[in-house]
Amino acid sequence: MKKTILFSLAILIISCKINRNEISEPLNKEKVVKLSFDNREFFFLKTDIHGIAGNHQQITLSIKDDKVYNKGTDFIFYSPEVYYKKTKDSLIIYAPECCFLEPVDKKYKTIIMITGLKKASDIDNYEKNYKQYGLERLSVY
Repeated sequence: MKKTILFSLAILIISCKINRNEISEPLNKEKVVKLSFDNREFFFLKTDIHGIAGNHQQITLSIKDDKVYNKGTDFIFYSPEVYYKKTKDSLIIYAPECCFLEPVDKKYKTIIMITGLKKASDIDNYEKNYKQYGLERLSVY
């Protein structure tokens, strides 16, 4: 009887250790896309998932490659994905209209245009056809 209890306890401890290691892995692997323009200006599109359950998703467009975002100078998209097109001197980003913040201080040489997707059907359309529109996609997943 004691051997059975000890054996069961050992199995339980090993199982918990294995599961703990699986659970403690990070929810996301941050993605960073460096965008360079002809005017020698650089921007970084960065993904982030945070929160206890990993339910806060954001993509940031910044002039710095920092993990910390700045609401004064960064564009913040509270969305799991954005679509974008880069030209030699401009960047066009398509994202859900309700889910982004524009910075107060926009002193960039590069022209940045945000096109808000208003309806769920618009978002679905871009999700399915972004390549046909000549766009790139960045997702937190």
